[in-house]
Amino acid sequence: MKRAYKLLVFDWDGTLMDSVQRIVQCFQMTFRKGALPEPDPERVKQTIGLPLGHGIARLLPEDRRDEAQALEQHYRDIWLGGTLPLSPLFDGAAQMLKDFHGEGYTLAVATGKSRVGLEREMAHGQVTELFQHTRCALETQAKPHPEMLQQIMDAVGVAPEETLMIGDTTMDLEMALNAGADGIGVTTGGHPRAQLMGASPVACLDHVTHLTSHLANGGA
Repeated sequence: MKRAYKLLVFDWDGTLMDSVQRIVQCFQMTFRKGALPEPDPERVKQTIGLPLGHGIARLLPEDRRDEAQALEQHYRDIWLGGTLPLSPLFDGAAQMLKDFHGEGYTLAVATGKSRVGLEREMAHGQVTELFQHTRCALETQAKPHPEMLQQIMDAVGVAPEETLMIGDTTMDLEMALNAGADGIGVTTGGHPRAQLMGASPVACLDHVTHLTSHLANGGA
């Protein structure tokens, strides 16, 4: 039986935007600027989805975690300063969003990135007007706490059973579980398929645009 989803909530980095490599580069540049060894790329990927300060703290040696605030500012300066080119949306993602919007789905974003960063990147991808609601880091409890998703559902007046969360990390999927909503994983971002499947998604897709056929086939 076809699932009656009304609200599709997307994570951003690694789900809609092909930005994981840019995030890794930015972390490495940040740590170099702080005279610290570059973090391993796979460790960086495991922090994607967390508020920036939390992610930096996880990557720092215990005896240097008091430097997290300064490093967070370095990261923001690099990320927003034009040193690295802006990442594109994944191929076909913008058209997929336009199609879903035209079909009557309510679209939203739940992300651990900053408000400034999200709004700049939505404008860059020319998809700002497609989203009815967005929630960012520091505006709510961090993923996988359900507050971010609960606030979106409350804002648009949709029940958990009518909500689908799409993301590239277990934090996205666990947030969905904690909020009573379904989650779908995509393997284009921070966490591999095996790790995503451990968070009980209703499906795990190789690309976000495969969501179109997944929903057309009844969400099974």
